[in-house]
Amino acid sequence: MDLLLPSTTVSIADDELDFKGVEQVFLETSKKLACMLLREWLSIQEEKLFMKHDRSKLINKGFKKRTILTLMGPVTFTRRMYRDKATNIDRYLLDEAIGLSKKVGIAGQLAELSMWLATGASYGKASRELEMLVGERVSKQAIWNLVQERGKKLAAELSESRESVFSNGETVISGVAATDGQLYGEADGSMLSQQRGKGKKIEMKIGVLYKGSKRLPRKREEYALIGKRYHATMSGGKSFWEDMSLIAEKHYGRSSIDEVYVGGDGASWITEGAEVLDPTRIKLDSFHIHRLLGRAFGWKSGVGTVVEELLKGEWDNPIKKLAKLAYSERDDKRRKSQAKAIGFLDKYQLHLPRITYTIKEPDKLIRRQLGTMERHVDLVCAERFKKRGMSWSKNGAQNLSMLRLQVLNNEWECPAKIPVPVTVIQTKESTLPHKTLPIHTVTMPIFVGPHQGRPWVKTLKTRITIGAT
Repeated sequence: MDLLLPSTTVSIADDELDFKGVEQVFLETSKKLACMLLREWLSIQEEKLFMKHDRSKLINKGFKKRTILTLMGPVTFTRRMYRDKATNIDRYLLDEAIGLSKKVGIAGQLAELSMWLATGASYGKASRELEMLVGERVSKQAIWNLVQERGKKLAAELSESRESVFSNGETVISGVAATDGQLYGEADGSMLSQQRGKGKKIEMKIGVLYKGSKRLPRKREEYALIGKRYHATMSGGKSFWEDMSLIAEKHYGRSSIDEVYVGGDGASWITEGAEVLDPTRIKLDSFHIHRLLGRAFGWKSGVGTVVEELLKGEWDNPIKKLAKLAYSERDDKRRKSQAKAIGFLDKYQLHLPRITYTIKEPDKLIRRQLGTMERHVDLVCAERFKKRGMSWSKNGAQNLSMLRLQVLNNEWECPAKIPVPVTVIQTKESTLPHKTLPIHTVTMPIFVGPHQGRPWVKTLKTRITIGAT
């Protein structure tokens, strides 16, 4: 499609503007030209839709104006409103064709950038950053509306996938070839302040899957997870692990992996719900074991040695030490707490020993273990949802988390790349072929009449330089 670029003259007072000022003038000029082209393109699309719309189903009710905010600025255009005979609902075919939201008048790349900024900062800060970046004011309420609309759609798609597999028995199509090795998963929960409920909390369940880790090429010892993918939900543990199972099959080929290990903190939704993933083993996080025994028995009672023995797979000796400490305790309240801690260890005895894997280095083998979840809780949840003064509704947190997961899993590119190549031919003024201006010919009777020889007529001839004849 060829669009005619409108002719424009830009006047700049060179002695009044520096480079930044001239740059801004050119930017504003290009934005205005782009708005003109966009209105022309929208008009062409509207006519195409009008020519092919089904007249037996839709009634043309005339034109309606709409203004949308774009990266180039506000654009006002007209499109036809149709009445659907079957539903008696008004429709705008142009809005539907180009994906305009019914509620929010923000479109295209500007809408994408608005939502993308909101995944990393508060809605108010995203609004301010957007105005600073592109010069367009977008309210935080408009950004919130965009996030909720996109988040609901993503959550519905995930729910449909879960329903089709676990209720209807459909097969998950893996996006990767059969693989070997191990798959590791870790999960934890994080409590968020709830709106309209002073002191009330709601839990976000967070998980990460990965294939192992590798050492980063730096002087100090640092590692990065290989092939990691995040998931988070405000739903129950069953839905969480069904989602994790779908992710494991789609992105890792779970059905072809024999060894799958899961780490958690002992919460029932983790240790019991993880069975959906059919893990080889479940491992209780070492941090939570330390905290449990430290609170019950005291940090100076030698619980560090006990925990280390439990992580090595020992049982009788460390339990005897804990029982001895509990027997000598005089405080009834502390004794009950200690008995509860020992009962917890007994219940999850098989989940206590370490799960380790090796990393091959050029000169040695490095042993690594599960235990990276605290950092991922910060990355997925705390850095966006737990800043001072923040509170959430369950749906609001769920919808925003769906977009944040897209960013963390590298599934969302913003701004999106141009889908089609655009060719701009540039030429220098010095290379333009020189064209002779046309000569305008006029006839004056005095030059050919009886007075053509008089001196004043001869003087007039010399002053007329436009090809007189």
